[in-house]
Amino acid sequence: MAITPIYTRTPQNASLNAGSLTMWAEIPASEAQPTWRKLDGNVNLPELSATASSVDQSTVEDADGFRYISGRKDGAEGSIQVYFYKDDADQKAFFEAAQANKNVLLEVQYKGGLLAQCEIALLGYNLPSGGADEVQSITINFKISGSITITYQSE
Repeated sequence: MAITPIYTRTPQNASLNAGSLTMWAEIPASEAQPTWRKLDGNVNLPELSATASSVDQSTVEDADGFRYISGRKDGAEGSIQVYFYKDDADQKAFFEAAQANKNVLLEVQYKGGLLAQCEIALLGYNLPSGGADEVQSITINFKISGSITITYQSE
């Protein structure tokens, strides 16, 4: 699978993470393929991480220190901040999914071919106080549900 070409950027959807692409999809029924929708207006790339807790496996024979193994990974909480565009149907649908606290799929294509996919639980949103600008940013809060799939794609 090749990298999805980066769409043409205009001054409206300029972002600090040029060269990357953030997309989302409703969770499909059964084995159907997800329908990916781009998320324009990103102010930041979401931090995707899953860190395992440590589990003590020490025994009485371990007199000189504790021994640990990795436990289950727990997905991090994070956020995606976007500039809201009233005419962007994909972005509006993402915001509506956040309002309904749905679980959706998230895909981030990083510059250079790294691709990360995961399921996220949308926890809500923040509407920061706005200024005189017409542009309003929205922050969507999420928690990673399950594991993150990381692949390396060719250009």
